[in-house]
Amino acid sequence: MTVLNRLDEKYDIDTIRREQAGEAFFELARALGVGDEQASR
Repeated sequence: MTVLNRLDEKYDIDTIRREQAGEAFFELARALGVGDEQASR
C-alpha cells in the first residue's frame, strides 16, 4: 500500500482506480506466493 500511496500523491489517483490497482496488486502478489503482510508493505 505504501507504493500506492506514493503513486496517489504524485498522480492523484481517483478512488475507484486506486481500489482496482490495490486489488490487482494483491492478486498478483498471491499468485507469486507473497504473503498478505509482506505485500501490504
